[in-house]
Amino acid sequence: MISLLVTLAIYVALPPDPTTGFAQAVVVPADSALIHTAQIFPEATGDIFTQTSSALNQLAALTGGLDRIVRLHGIVAPQVDEHQLLEALKKSFPEPRRRPALTLIRSQIERPGALLAFDAVAISTGGGGQTAVLPPGGRIDISGQAEKADGTLAGCTKATLESLEKTLKQLGSDRSRIVQLKAFFKPMSDAATVRRIVREYFSGQEIPLVLVEWDMALPIEIELVAANGPETPEGMRFVTPPGMTSSPVFSRTAVTQGRFETIYTAGLTAPEGTTQNEQAKPIFAQLKSILDSTGSDINHLSKATYYVSNPDANKSLDTIRPTLYDPKRPPSASKAGVSGVIPGTGRGVMVHMIAIRIFN
Repeated sequence: MISLLVTLAIYVALPPDPTTGFAQAVVVPADSALIHTAQIFPEATGDIFTQTSSALNQLAALTGGLDRIVRLHGIVAPQVDEHQLLEALKKSFPEPRRRPALTLIRSQIERPGALLAFDAVAISTGGGGQTAVLPPGGRIDISGQAEKADGTLAGCTKATLESLEKTLKQLGSDRSRIVQLKAFFKPMSDAATVRRIVREYFSGQEIPLVLVEWDMALPIEIELVAANGPETPEGMRFVTPPGMTSSPVFSRTAVTQGRFETIYTAGLTAPEGTTQNEQAKPIFAQLKSILDSTGSDINHLSKATYYVSNPDANKSLDTIRPTLYDPKRPPSASKAGVSGVIPGTGRGVMVHMIAIRIFN
């Protein structure tokens, strides 16, 4: 069992992953409000060190300091050297026990000249522009939803937002309680279309938005995080909204209400040298160790994000999931085909999880 190391009074981090040097997972104390940021691009041009510092300086201003960040998610241009990127990140997070859970994937970048973009979750000190705050005591995680509509990116985006809002209302929440949207879509060159439709749909409400290019069949899939409505019952529930089908390997929604810790894992990958068709097994073994350490378990996973870049690694993931999850309570989930993950040497799948530890 992994022992926990206290990093700050505001959160607890597991020992660093030996490959990245960042926390395997971070445990957020109960009663914590959580800032969710929009996707932040570097203001500076130049090399990866300059751009990493620029983007993180902006995140520090938005969150109240880098030492409050519990989860850091980044998209990274294909040409960036991953070792230089990790070195640049460590310069901004010099103390190993104060590093967040880190997830890095390869994607085209929306902004010309940018080599990366980050979004973050942090212990709240308030909030402001480009952020939204999830109050303590409740959360809704909605799996990625995708509507075919007229087949165009604009039409599918609008229809999917309508579907997500319908799901929120069925759960007793509403659009005013959304704290982050993440859209997986293609191509990145049409990012302006997605941003325009989201802006028009939520006219007058600024919602943090994260964009990731994927290579799946549909034009777009969107997931969200939101606060619960006032009548939400206590406990953790996995809900299939009316009109949707259930699955034994993912839930349409996960709803948690009460007093609980939130556990963010890093993007978990298999050890270097693992064959593609065996990559899922060591990932879930590491996840079990993390969950044991934090007092949670496989039945209290609220959200899974699966990034896949190799068909055999994807198959290993699809093979193992039915053997692990209780079919009545698998996590809400999104799966995105991407061009790569970091660390990337021989790795074709990455798993990022959010788990819950409820206090009775």
